[in-house]
Amino acid sequence: ISHRVFGFESDTFTGVDFYFSDYDSYRRQEPGDAPKHRYDGEQYSYAIYGQTNINLSNNLRSVFGLRAQRVDLSIGDIFDSSAPGASGNAKNTLRDIQYHYAANFGLEWEIVNSYTFYVRAGRSFRFPTIDERIDTQDGYSFHLSTQTMKETELGIKFRTRQTEIQTGLFLAKTKNEIRFNPKLSGGFGTNSNFEPIRRYGWENSFQTKLRDDLSLVTKLTLMKAKFTQGDFDGKDVPLVSDVTASAALRWKINKNFKLNTNLNYVGERWLENDEDNSFPKTPAYLLLGMRLTGQYGKFLWSLTTNNLLDQNYFNYGVASTTTAGRYNAYPQPGRTFMARAGVKF
Repeated sequence: ISHRVFGFESDTFTGVDFYFSDYDSYRRQEPGDAPKHRYDGEQYSYAIYGQTNINLSNNLRSVFGLRAQRVDLSIGDIFDSSAPGASGNAKNTLRDIQYHYAANFGLEWEIVNSYTFYVRAGRSFRFPTIDERIDTQDGYSFHLSTQTMKETELGIKFRTRQTEIQTGLFLAKTKNEIRFNPKLSGGFGTNSNFEPIRRYGWENSFQTKLRDDLSLVTKLTLMKAKFTQGDFDGKDVPLVSDVTASAALRWKINKNFKLNTNLNYVGERWLENDEDNSFPKTPAYLLLGMRLTGQYGKFLWSLTTNNLLDQNYFNYGVASTTTAGRYNAYPQPGRTFMARAGVKF
């Protein structure tokens, strides 16, 4: 909807949404056994949202968005103590109604031609899923708090006909983040709400045309993610690399052929479940890939090679919650080649 706000040209969109989830889960020791637990849940979600963009002047623009949401949840547990492998008790039935909101605000100021300063702030939330509520430390309760996050970002963009550069700083603070806590449940771990987590960093991107048929795109992100209270105060959050970078060279050989070359770097990071930062880190890795594509009339084809340097690496690992120093790693393929062909109708 186009309109005016205090005399300024504006446009607004708004809407509503509704979601319904019906959950049934039978937890058995073995297929065919009587279920130990029968979980039955329903969740209704109602939301209204909108966003307004306002042109405050020829070189100053603002945006404001808001989402208000209500969630009605009911979940129960029927426990059969005589079922194979049954132990413990039924969780207490949960009936809950929650209200939360998400919001965002931003400003873009074109300082001079080619230079634009921007600042953004926002709040978001995430409701726990029913599966997450089932696997909690409290054997009598489905309780988990809703996760919320506040974030801010500011930076500057430079743009010409040939080149675009963007650099910015960001800060995000999360409360009640829903994560698997390996220290709970006697060292086997369960889902829980964590103490506050802070994420901050510096993002950069550079894109330029080297020639009419050749362009370069690079990105670099420096980031830290740390627990700021609780059992893991001062520790790094697992699975977050301090440094990630990429570069892509795109060559349009002619109207029928294109060649893309990609280089990706991911820095070392702590393993999944290693909130204590006591296990070895996942090693850093550098991957080179190339893709040649072609088209002739309706016929399409491509030749792709991944991990051209044949690096030995793994990009994910899980630390044991019961044995110090033991972890599972998931190796990735070495050098691979793939050919594809198709017809466009």
